[in-house]
Amino acid sequence: MEVLRRRPDGTWPERPEAVGPGGELRFESIGFAAPLLAAYATTPLAGAAAAG
Repeated sequence: MEVLRRRPDGTWPERPEAVGPGGELRFESIGFAAPLLAAYATTPLAGAAAAG
């Protein structure tokens, strides 16, 4: 998964941040963080991520 996060100065990075299966999904603006696999736990993609 790739994530684009706007910088504090309002600009966007040249490249997205890569987040792997063991990574964390973060929404810093609202103080939310969860394991990325949890976001896909009830989808067919969960098995694909665990296998890869």
